[in-house]
Amino acid sequence: MNPNDDIRRNLESFLAHEPILKAFLDKKPQIKEFIINNRCFYGELTPIPDRFLKTLPNNQVIINDRVADCLVAIANHTSKTRNEQCFLLFSPSEKVRGNTCNIDTFYSHNENTHSREAVFDDKMIQVISGFADKVKNNKLKPGAAVFVGHTHPAEGAWYDNYSLGDLKGYLSGVIRNNPVYDSRKIESTGCMLTADGKLKMVFFDPERNDLYRFTNIKVKTRDGKLVDFEEYFRLINRQSTNGTSSVLPSSISNLSRGRRGVTSSTGVPLGSTSGRVTQSSVNRQRHYFDAPQLGNSNRNTNR
Repeated sequence: MNPNDDIRRNLESFLAHEPILKAFLDKKPQIKEFIINNRCFYGELTPIPDRFLKTLPNNQVIINDRVADCLVAIANHTSKTRNEQCFLLFSPSEKVRGNTCNIDTFYSHNENTHSREAVFDDKMIQVISGFADKVKNNKLKPGAAVFVGHTHPAEGAWYDNYSLGDLKGYLSGVIRNNPVYDSRKIESTGCMLTADGKLKMVFFDPERNDLYRFTNIKVKTRDGKLVDFEEYFRLINRQSTNGTSSVLPSSISNLSRGRRGVTSSTGVPLGSTSGRVTQSSVNRQRHYFDAPQLGNSNRNTNR
């Protein structure tokens, strides 16, 4: 008897009740073999390395330094509290071209800072819905991109991997019941940030029924240089430790003090919204880009 037969049986039994995941994994036997050979089946918490996902051709995400500083701060807060945090990133339509986009907006609000798992509270949902309202009211051009993210504490052997639960959310669509997102007038993607500075982004192409990952994620520094995000993360924390720089924006002081976090570094007014996206409509993350072509504002406008 193969010592891994029990893991194989448990995995197949689980997938029998998860048709979305089963259809995806049946096309990627290497993921199943990874789970079985590493004996790392934990239901929806089963780790899935992103190397098993396809890479978006010629992809590049450029994050401005203000947003990058906020990401550094929320990762450090995750490290301190050992709790997940949720956040949003935004790229306006004029900064989404081909398979590249420039992110200029960060928003995070975490009502329950004692929760171990990231939960999108009413204010976060209002912001997500607010982007859609602005498109409907012609205050925001179609073709923008929203990155819906959460952090992971840097704990355990598998912390920097996606989970089967994450993949299930990506494959089923996380922002639902909103016609602007459903028609893809705003594209959206999933995002995960670990407490030690690993930033991962992935989206689902419904036409090809597959997931694609971003591998070229840069920060544009104040002097115009492009630096890998992980390198920027280490640089900022090293400067902070040495006392040579005070780069983190004052708007995230609530995060660093461990209070309820309300953070916005934005080029787009967020404003109040009608909240058409409900809590039950948001499953952690969602991702709809026109893969393998990320940006296509004409397509979005006409749908």
